[in-house]
Amino acid sequence: MGQTAAEQQPEAEQGAQQETHHERQQQPLSSAAPPPPPPAPVQCSTDPVAAALRKIAVHIAQPRKFVKAAELLRQLFGQEGTLRHAEHGPLAFSALKASMRDPQQAHDPLLAREYSKLFMAASKHAEVRWERQCPPL
Repeated sequence: MGQTAAEQQPEAEQGAQQETHHERQQQPLSSAAPPPPPPAPVQCSTDPVAAALRKIAVHIAQPRKFVKAAELLRQLFGQEGTLRHAEHGPLAFSALKASMRDPQQAHDPLLAREYSKLFMAASKHAEVRWERQCPPL
């Protein structure tokens, strides 16, 4: 008489209800937001320049590490034959893009000169490469 409804049900029915409850917990909710995409796979490369460009892209977005990372990127731009357009162009561009993740950072008087030097080096590198590939008209 003092039994609850769950205690009155046969054990088989209780087990089936527990399994159903367990199955519901494992199924994703349709109204929930989709999970974030997995991080980009780390490309294992024996190319030290590509590895350096990936590291620079990570560090250059941080204000405290910007000056050193920008200097390293400028050095890569300045070394003749170090950057190959097909292999390193997208990585160099992603590093430049990462440097501008927060455009307000470029207005900081302490960093503005470094930004200027970085983008001047990048533009000189791009101009030299363009001149070599295009035959004179």
